[in-house]
Amino acid sequence: MSSVSQVYRIRVTLQAKQEHVELLSDGRYDIAVNSDRKHGRANQRVRELLAQFLGVSVERVVMTSGHAQMSKRCIVLGEK
Repeated sequence: MSSVSQVYRIRVTLQAKQEHVELLSDGRYDIAVNSDRKHGRANQRVRELLAQFLGVSVERVVMTSGHAQMSKRCIVLGEK
């Protein structure tokens, strides 16, 4: 059975020259992707970069809100 380990608040920058993930002082994550919004590419890249940053598989990262906004929330599913 899976459980949620934490909710991650994310601010996204699209079409960035350089991709990065940064933990901000307010607890949010600033994620810059070089993808655009078309066909969910940017959301997928956000999930990939967050997973890489946290050291988990991308399948465990689930976007729960903000699919069409620059502010998003993701959860990481963990093993119970």
